[in-house]
Amino acid sequence: MEHSLADLNTRWSECSACGLGISRRARNGSYIPGVGVKRGIMFIGSGPNEDDEYVGRPFSGAKNLVDMAIRKHGIEDYYLTNLVGCRSCHPAVSKNGEAIMTVDGYGNQVQQVRDEIPLPTEMAACKERILNEIWLVDPIVIVMMGAEVVKTLTGKIVTVYSPSNEPIDIMVPGIWEEPVLTEKKQAWGRKVKGSYIYPTRPMPVKYIGIPTMNPEFVMGRISSSLPGNPREVWDRHIAKALRIYNTLIQEANV
Repeated sequence: MEHSLADLNTRWSECSACGLGISRRARNGSYIPGVGVKRGIMFIGSGPNEDDEYVGRPFSGAKNLVDMAIRKHGIEDYYLTNLVGCRSCHPAVSKNGEAIMTVDGYGNQVQQVRDEIPLPTEMAACKERILNEIWLVDPIVIVMMGAEVVKTLTGKIVTVYSPSNEPIDIMVPGIWEEPVLTEKKQAWGRKVKGSYIYPTRPMPVKYIGIPTMNPEFVMGRISSSLPGNPREVWDRHIAKALRIYNTLIQEANV
């Protein structure tokens, strides 16, 4: 476990534990670190996109829903990051398997690259990093954006577009250790090869998570005005996260 965000980003910016890290190096791409303040509302998406990689910051598109929600709800203390630190993208091909070409900034014909949601194996490879980042940022509330983010962080499968989404606990390994007890006798010490051992594990720290939809999904349906449309439900989820945050801050200051 790293003990500063600087050390965390230094370590993981060189990672090649999955295909995203290998692709990042091959494309001369960038690792995108989280930005923001500690002890606020932490927004976690699935992964950076083309705009994020170009700017070097999560959720950097001109019409980004996360920034719009932060401004709309007046959220002052927040931190933005992604489940994986590298852009998930693949060369674009047509239905016939032919490369889809585009023109780059220098006027050259290059194959188009499309952003995609990271694979479960890629998320699993980066889980240690995001759990370490959560512990370092120590947020009051976490907004988990996308079913894949919720499942990776909590192990639960939820309906992220439900208006009545309830908070889910996120358990993050902390710095302190706790005894590992045997299953039957609930004893700490056990004899192994003639010697007693007393195993420990990191004591988990519990965080409050609010599940919601992937912002890219919501933006793709932004024009819908029907009751219960994705944008309306998204705003309810963000408002719920802010209410929980304000309540906990007020209780802490009593």
